Amino acid sequence: MADAQISARAAQAVGLPEGIKFTGPFPFGGMNVKAAAIAIPDNEFTWLENFVKLGDGNLRALWDRGPSIYTAPSNQSIVYFSFYSLASEFYCAVFMSDGSAFQIKMSNRARTTIAPAGTFYSSITGYLPYARQWGSTYLLICNRNTPNDYWVWDGALLYQAGSAGPLGVNLLATGLSYNSPPAVTAFGGSGSGMAFTPTVDNGGVIQIKIANPGTGYGPGDVVQLQFSGGGSDSSPVLEAQLSAGGVGGVSV
Repeated sequence: MADAQISARAAQAVGLPEGIKFTGPFPFGGMNVKAAAIAIPDNEFTWLENFVKLGDGNLRALWDRGPSIYTAPSNQSIVYFSFYSLASEFYCAVFMSDGSAFQIKMSNRARTTIAPAGTFYSSITGYLPYARQWGSTYLLICNRNTPNDYWVWDGALLYQAGSAGPLGVNLLATGLSYNSPPAVTAFGGSGSGMAFTPTVDNGGVIQIKIANPGTGYGPGDVVQLQFSGGGSDSSPVLEAQLSAGGVGGVSV
């Protein structure tokens, strides 16, 4: 007996009408608001409320109305907010009327300060900040109160005009014989305040994370890092040889 006949009899056995056809939306093709509902392909929808497309066959539900995640104090108001994700965590950036902003972690409502008052918003101009996610790594923020109103937030540090960039430190060599992280000092450029956290592995400095991006650096500034300590120091050491109250020589 042909497979088609077997399938037809199996369908009849469970009470399904003759000629029934099953279709599905996979892979999800999108929204089709132009064609009549009866004419759209099986993998499209005329309307799909409260879902967004992440990829073929992959939809995510939007947030529903629920308890408030944050209530502004009586002397302030929320001027702007934006939802985003960093790595696998979902967040909301909340911008306040005093120009400050903070991050809310959606899983536990933990708050992290992004910047203090007077940073992102001014009631004098009334221009609102604007934020958009970049990949799953950064939140990009901008405004138009000054020519330098642009920022990058990585969930822990805020990078701005005049600071180090979020791409970090370019290591040309890892070095040798380090048994502990060396002290790292920045020099060069017109700014200040940069701080770094080095990581040592197998005797070499394999990574330097920015702990503070600093402020006040200008276009074209070149900032270099000096290592000291950690069990290895190849920098020359000068020792003054004193003679009759003056420097009689220098030994290297």
